[in-house]
Amino acid sequence: MTADLIAFLRARLDEDEARVRALPPGPWTWREGEAATTSPGDALVGADGQPVLSASDPDEYSAWITRAEGFDAYLQQVQPARVLAEVEAKRRVVGECAYWNDRVAAEAVTPPRFPQPGLDLGLLLDAMNPILRHLAAPYADHPDYREEWRP
Repeated sequence: MTADLIAFLRARLDEDEARVRALPPGPWTWREGEAATTSPGDALVGADGQPVLSASDPDEYSAWITRAEGFDAYLQQVQPARVLAEVEAKRRVVGECAYWNDRVAAEAVTPPRFPQPGLDLGLLLDAMNPILRHLAAPYADHPDYREEWRP
């Protein structure tokens, strides 16, 4: 079960990274009117000036986008660099959990000649494996998610 969960998480993190890399590079900024793009309207643009999100008006009527209070602060949390850093951090957590799961599996087959005193690998996995389930929870709507992984 754990190996499948680790593979599932690695695949979702790869997808998250690919989605972010497909967007214009950050930091993203909000521009209004003619400053937004080459066409009229408001836009969220990347560092290269390419729109991430824009409202143009092909009929030359005024285009309006109202941003909710707090949008600009939230926008800082979804900047490409931050999302990529979060993906990398989660990959490292998954990697640590995978290492210890692999170590337990290997030691079950071939016990170490000189075990580390005080190291209870079963107890360690009891602590680490719920972390994997929690990391998978945001992907519960994915078709490959299994109910047995729900925390």
